Amino acid sequence: MNRINVCALILLATGCSSLVDDPCSEGYHLQEGRCVEAVVPQPPSQPPSPPVLCIFQESDPMNCGECNHVCASGICDVSQCVGENSGHVVLIGHDYARYNPAMAQVLGNAITLANRHDVGIARLADSTTPNSANGTGAAITTVMTDLGRPWHEALLPAPGEPLTGVDVLIVFARVGNPDTALAAGAAWSRSIDELLDRAGVVIVLEGAGGVGYRFAEGATMFNVGPPLDVTRELTMVNDAQDAVVQHVVSPYLADSTSVAFPGQTGVIGVPAGAVVVHLTR
Repeated sequence: MNRINVCALILLATGCSSLVDDPCSEGYHLQEGRCVEAVVPQPPSQPPSPPVLCIFQESDPMNCGECNHVCASGICDVSQCVGENSGHVVLIGHDYARYNPAMAQVLGNAITLANRHDVGIARLADSTTPNSANGTGAAITTVMTDLGRPWHEALLPAPGEPLTGVDVLIVFARVGNPDTALAAGAAWSRSIDELLDRAGVVIVLEGAGGVGYRFAEGATMFNVGPPLDVTRELTMVNDAQDAVVQHVVSPYLADSTSVAFPGQTGVIGVPAGAVVVHLTR
């Protein structure tokens, strides 16, 4: 904005500062008889910060598995922090051939032991019955929805290969030859060890007449004797502090089909033995 100097208008040779201290509008100043815009000095510009890279989520301890997931141990292996938590083995004496809300809650609690929020679940269901396969799948979907926990199907590799992208391995209730189950467990032992070493979860389901306990023995997870059929018996929560039994009604009816493991101490059980066992390693 340019304005004629007030001094020129009133024709005073001595200047106008004695008549008008500042004839210019705010933000302007008098210079050689004209109002000119004042220039405010600006601080020097700073160079932009370099972008934060998040591209090596399988091995970056600052972005392990997802951006900004920092490993306290400083070690990230196959998108999981190493050395911070224990792996979990959960033996559940239900085959889920028939839906039961309390039994489904047990399964959901076991799944959500996983560290990752969006849980990658792999199913080992090569030797189960159609009823158990369908019922277990329905229980997973229902209870994870009820718990509000996101999950997705993870690819199951060949036996002995790393369970990449898997947070939880569910071994569906197995039937058939006990020796075949033992050999299958041995074949999967290396994969299961890798999963447990990075704080993963392995859930083994068992039903009446099943051979899942032999699979668990072959995989060196635990060694128990043949289970007893306890279908239609009342089961009791034995350890209310354990994460696997949270919000589980006690007692609840062991629905078709359910078993107990004699001589075992479990977080849920019947007088004959443990129905649910939770181990860490």
